[in-house]
Amino acid sequence: MGRWMLRALPLTGLLLVGACAGDGGPAADGTTGEFPLAVPSCEREVSIEQRPERVLTVASDSATAVAAIGAADRIVARAAEGGAPLGPYSDELTDIPQITVNGEPSREVIIGEQPDLVVSYAGLDTPAEDLEAAGIDALVPSWRCDEAADFEGVYRTLGLYGRIFGTESTADGVIADLRERVDTVEARFQGAVERTAVNVYVAENRLSVYGGPSMSNTVLGKLGLTNAFADVDERLADVSTEELLARDPDVILLTFGGSETAIKDGADAERALRGMPSLDRLSAVRENRLIPINFTYLVGGPLAVEGLETIADGLSRLE
Repeated sequence: MGRWMLRALPLTGLLLVGACAGDGGPAADGTTGEFPLAVPSCEREVSIEQRPERVLTVASDSATAVAAIGAADRIVARAAEGGAPLGPYSDELTDIPQITVNGEPSREVIIGEQPDLVVSYAGLDTPAEDLEAAGIDALVPSWRCDEAADFEGVYRTLGLYGRIFGTESTADGVIADLRERVDTVEARFQGAVERTAVNVYVAENRLSVYGGPSMSNTVLGKLGLTNAFADVDERLADVSTEELLARDPDVILLTFGGSETAIKDGADAERALRGMPSLDRLSAVRENRLIPINFTYLVGGPLAVEGLETIADGLSRLE
């Protein structure tokens, strides 16, 4: 996966943002909310000189993360969401204009919106250096970085955004709620019968699985399931039908959606999977142990918790 090449910044004179403190107090590392802030963005730090007032989000997980911590009113434009669901943040985000729906905005379009911050994914076509030259900061949330995505990373990132936007108290409340919901689901599946599962992404003439570094792998673990492709060191990797048949998982999460596919709902995804040669031999297909879910719920950010709960309910219906 490509990455934004953010320039490394010396930490002298900058404040490295730590855990969210709430009510503007010191963070766990002793820093305050004063600017400039040295903010981690994957393996780099970005210097944010002042509190952002005009934010452009690229992809729905960026938009929902900013909305979740109480800063939706700072978003001036959204991009590249591909019609993805927005969950409980729909009301706050729907009226914010989308400058592109299915593709990335160009450099000129981004700059034309006059944002002071872009929250995006790694590998955006417009390099971070180009944005920095135009006076625009760029951040990539932790779940879009190369390391394994997990809920602790989601909590840390939301806390970080709370400090950036001055909404620490809101962020603290959201994090506490998300943590409680995840813990509740995990407790519900303690001692469950051991089963294997795989998260399959289905697009036209393409079969992919989510490996060990993915948020899907974390979600499966919370549900007492073992990812049959946990040994794959890519978040999303193409796989042959023969390999999927050889591992024959007990349960299949069937993910769909995105701007580059016409498969937009669970029924279409199931038809596509069943239509692939030989996959009717999978026990999960034969016994209808399929749980469809839009891939947006398993990327990361606050919607990943809703995804966890949705899959938990799906597992209960299979029993």
